[in-house]
Amino acid sequence: MLVRNNLDSYTPAIRQSGGGRWAYIGLIFSLFYFIHTGINFDALSLSDLALQLGLYLSFIGLYLVAISLPSTSVSWVLVLILVMLLFGTSLTPGTSSLFGYVAFLSSYYFAKGRAGLFACLTVITPLCAAWLFDLYSMFYLAPALGISVGMVTYGRFSRTEYINKQIQQQHSQQIEQLATIAERERIARDMHDLLGHSLSSLALKAELAEKLLAKGRFNDAQKEVSELAHIARQSLSEVRYAVTDMQQKGLKAVATNLTQQLVSQGFNVESSIDELTLPAKIESSVIMLVKEWITNILRHSPVGKVVLTIRQTRNTLTLDVLNPDPELRVKTKEGKTYGAHLTEGNGITGMRARVNQMQGRMSIIWQNDVSLSISIPLANNEGQAID
Repeated sequence: MLVRNNLDSYTPAIRQSGGGRWAYIGLIFSLFYFIHTGINFDALSLSDLALQLGLYLSFIGLYLVAISLPSTSVSWVLVLILVMLLFGTSLTPGTSSLFGYVAFLSSYYFAKGRAGLFACLTVITPLCAAWLFDLYSMFYLAPALGISVGMVTYGRFSRTEYINKQIQQQHSQQIEQLATIAERERIARDMHDLLGHSLSSLALKAELAEKLLAKGRFNDAQKEVSELAHIARQSLSEVRYAVTDMQQKGLKAVATNLTQQLVSQGFNVESSIDELTLPAKIESSVIMLVKEWITNILRHSPVGKVVLTIRQTRNTLTLDVLNPDPELRVKTKEGKTYGAHLTEGNGITGMRARVNQMQGRMSIIWQNDVSLSISIPLANNEGQAID
């Protein structure tokens, strides 16, 4: 709507708006101006021929100026062409073939009000010329009026087409901007998923080491510093793996690699993964979901059985993970202990946000084990930029 309102008050020059080539090619039809001259060539003097040629060249010059100006500056040129054709009709009725150019330019450049005014002027001018120079002949009026009416219609269609293209271009630019913003948000979530926990651990370890040094407990401080280095190396390795996985591997390869990490840590893993053919954006988001959940298992869950299942049908992708419950053992004042489930942190909150963006569903059931179930509708996400 903004583009349409702007073009109502300002339309760029035709030759700058994608129609320049046709504006020049259309001049071929102006050669009909010379039909009357050719028929009466023997009866015309050299001065008559010179005046008619000069009139035509003047029209061409003004027309080229008109297609080079925006709508805010072209009115005087169109009026000048009409005045020139009005009095030029006294030299040759061939001017009847030129009124249509003014009709086209005015209907293309201007909104309805001013376009209607110029359309009326384009019709009135040849009628006035016919009255002034006694040219009530169908060979003059029919071309002048018929071509003008036709070119008004063509000009309006051309203007509408141009406006629609501008609106579409603006929408495309807005979509690109939104896609850029969404990509930045996705990268921010990815960085949190990969480094949020590690950076928190680094900060805590560093603060603890500082306090231990202040108390002179150098051996304990050295131990914390060693753990700092280990966490830093592990985080760097995770970033490298993540970049490599997203750039070079698909979801199945990443899931297989993660299950191997679980096995190497002593987990008993059962995995069933279909051959997957997913849009790149969806696959990238699901990769981050799998990585976040498996990372939580590695960090928080006791060693046990993990079942990973990824299924793809025509319209749906499902991800199911069953893993040991990472219970916290809480001791009461009486010395008794009871299990308390871990609460959802920013990592799981980020997972829910990803799933919601893909119009999917995510559920976590805390019983004897933890059951994660994610379902993503592929039909709704096909061809869309999911971040």
